[in-house]
Amino acid sequence: MSSITTKSKVAPLLGALLIASALCEPSRAQSSNSFIRNEASLQTSSIQENYITVEKLRMRYIKSGSGPAVVMIHGNAGSIEDFEFGTIAMLSSNYHVMAVERPGHGKSGRPNGKTDVEYQARLLHQVLSSLGVARPVLVGHSWGSALALSYALQYPTEVSALILVAPAAYPDAGEGRLLREPQPPC
Repeated sequence: MSSITTKSKVAPLLGALLIASALCEPSRAQSSNSFIRNEASLQTSSIQENYITVEKLRMRYIKSGSGPAVVMIHGNAGSIEDFEFGTIAMLSSNYHVMAVERPGHGKSGRPNGKTDVEYQARLLHQVLSSLGVARPVLVGHSWGSALALSYALQYPTEVSALILVAPAAYPDAGEGRLLREPQPPC
């Protein structure tokens, strides 16, 4: 697929994500009961909650809609409910939208041992392969962006596009340190 074709298909998706983020974020801050309302909305909407087991680990995901695959990956200290503030409903009219809960978050199982980004990318690949999801657009939020990037590096021919929202894509130590520290004026 050419770069121009890919951009023309991803641009409307990115626009919808930006609009959904802008419209839905204030509702998230209004109430501490948002999580409870989201749990109820999962049960009454067209969004289906499911589980799959890979490497003896129970992974939770939600899905809705049909069309090209869009896989949303939440950030650290988050869960798939992070995307349930209208984003999935808006996108599912044109896309097969999934949000996969990272291991050790929300209702997904907690693995024993190290769970670095490369391991989580391999788990995500197993989940998507098991579900027959081919060449998705990966949408990573915060630390989920690092996971999306790792996935794309490990499986470059199996990704249609990446959309990174507020990406945490630099290491915590070393070369990224200069980007975080204030620099003296010149």
